[in-house]
Amino acid sequence: MRIVVLGGAGIIGRAIARDLADDGAVKEIVIADLDPEGARAAAGALKRGGVTAVAADVSDHAALVKLIRGAGAVINSVLDYDPDAARTDKRSAHQIIDFVRQHGLKVEWVLET
Repeated sequence: MRIVVLGGAGIIGRAIARDLADDGAVKEIVIADLDPEGARAAAGALKRGGVTAVAADVSDHAALVKLIRGAGAVINSVLDYDPDAARTDKRSAHQIIDFVRQHGLKVEWVLET
């Protein structure tokens, strides 16, 4: 199963990714974060195959569709706090579910931390 962790460079996202990396049934983990360097660091720390890091902005709908397409699960760990107040598009699990349906994406699980 391919699992996308939105906000995967954050403290909670990294912990989730570590747990997923320990599960042999998880074939692919995508660490997606607005901070591409943080995403790469989180992916590298897992020290296993099948892990990729991508820059992701949840307010970019076209890019989010491409990212989620083909995922078996999406875990939303995006923080709603931004010290610069530049980004306020926090998506709850319900919003992600609606987004998935609106774009005809087939995702088995949508979870939020």
